[in-house]
Amino acid sequence: MKYAIVFRWMKNTKYSFVPLIASLEETKYIEEVDLLSIRKIKDLLKFDGKYQELIIAFSFMTFDLEKVLQDLKAIDELGLKTPYSIIAGGPHVSGDPESGKILGFDSIFIGDGEATIRQYCDDLLSGKRKRIYDGTIDPVDLNDYPPFATKRKKLMIPIEITRGCPFGCYYCAVSYLFGRKPRYREIEQILEYSRWAVKHGKVISRFISPNAFGFQSPNGIKPNIEALEKLLVGLKEIGIQECYFGTFPSEVRPESVTPEVLKLVRKYCDNKSLVIGVQSGSEKMLKKMGRRHSLESAEQAINLTREFGLTPMVDFIFGLPGELEEDRKATIAWMEKIRTKYGAIIHAHTFMPLVGSPWANLDPEPLDKGMLKILGQLSQKKELFGYWAKQQQLGEKIKHWREQGFITS
Repeated sequence: MKYAIVFRWMKNTKYSFVPLIASLEETKYIEEVDLLSIRKIKDLLKFDGKYQELIIAFSFMTFDLEKVLQDLKAIDELGLKTPYSIIAGGPHVSGDPESGKILGFDSIFIGDGEATIRQYCDDLLSGKRKRIYDGTIDPVDLNDYPPFATKRKKLMIPIEITRGCPFGCYYCAVSYLFGRKPRYREIEQILEYSRWAVKHGKVISRFISPNAFGFQSPNGIKPNIEALEKLLVGLKEIGIQECYFGTFPSEVRPESVTPEVLKLVRKYCDNKSLVIGVQSGSEKMLKKMGRRHSLESAEQAINLTREFGLTPMVDFIFGLPGELEEDRKATIAWMEKIRTKYGAIIHAHTFMPLVGSPWANLDPEPLDKGMLKILGQLSQKKELFGYWAKQQQLGEKIKHWREQGFITS
């Protein structure tokens, strides 16, 4: 009988699982390992008795922990007759492998998963599986793996064009899990898979990158205009009808917003907006969180964005560790300035301590009633959007899970 890897599909897992499925679907392992998925734990019963072993795979972020705990309990209560093991990767266990052990996962995947999932299949078939598979030891070359699964047309996702980030902001784990030297997908491969997408009816392109305008840049900051134009022109030539660059699921750094790159966006892309990460209107907090840009450079980027006919959608984080009332007042004043002067739309977040980041063990600063009232009023007027209220609750839950011992880093 064959083995089966059963991917536990959740709202936040698609971008994590698809590259793993893509990594496996063209390999020899498919002869002995089926790739399945479920959206409900009880769906595991459909496969009970049909395989030598079920390998139930999770990928999750820290704020998914409550759901994962419920799922692990539900699996235990199913009474499966088929032997099973449970494995996990994704941001949470990558940043806190010890937490993965406490939760009871049989194997834990850290960092890049494309190569380690293949190694796991090797070990599965040879009977010598390990507890830890560490993808940070030898980071993958994105060009050695497909960006999405071509044998499963429903699993086409935005192409990840950059992995890693040179900035190392203290609230974020990306630089610490995937490295400070950006790794880029080659333009030829992006076009190859985009061509396949067009052939199968997907004519809209979006991309995954921590700083889209830094694509193929030697330092990840200064735009490589030649490379960007080659990519954007190529996408149009192969039949992409709509291209969105510098919008969700990507964003751009203020330092990377230049007239030259905005000309390309206006000429070749269908953006009506640009997502710019600023995070605070307090110079003190920008320095404290390691942003490495100033409010002046951020305003220049926002001004340029508006001059080129795009709406600036600007990210801010509230409740940052060490944030004082004076910092919040400065941020509110600066938000008001860019809203009235440049028509910016505010994308608000509340700080959540994420494992793997330097601020993983710091608690959010509580938002006072005055701040909550301001954010609520801006939301009602549709001048501000985002899951800041839900993130405030999740930040408290993360603190609680840490106190319970489910989070160790």
